[in-house]
Amino acid sequence: MVLVDHRWRAWVPPGGAAEPGETPRKAALRELTEETSLVTELEVRPAAVAVRSYHPDWARTLGLSYVAFVEPEARLVGEPDQPVEWRWLSDPWESYFPADRQRMLQYVSRLQGGMPPSCTPPNLCSLSSTKRTQRMSRLLLKFGGGHWVDQAAA
Repeated sequence: MVLVDHRWRAWVPPGGAAEPGETPRKAALRELTEETSLVTELEVRPAAVAVRSYHPDWARTLGLSYVAFVEPEARLVGEPDQPVEWRWLSDPWESYFPADRQRMLQYVSRLQGGMPPSCTPPNLCSLSSTKRTQRMSRLLLKFGGGHWVDQAAA
């Protein structure tokens, strides 16, 4: 699991606001690369959807979280003011959104019991359930996404 040490949210997945004209998926991919230096592809469908405030003084926003499958040997380079680390999903971490970890564990459990939405990484679809679970256990997931202001709540 890739987490960044945000200045007041503590450890959270990479993510941020979508720029004008940018889709949530493209925003998530851009933020992932900016905050971690990882260059990869995201799953096509969002892994999670949330309507929440990302700061006590901000309006609620709609957030879409995406997943990428990345080999754990991939080198991470964080932004100067925001360290980034590989973390085991099984190990708790301090976060502004503590319930997200349980949601991520549930998502991984669903993946291990079935096929990922677009059967990535390559060749995962052709593996037996046991082999797929073994392969999944060696991969780390990145959750994160783009969000934008919920105009109805602003």
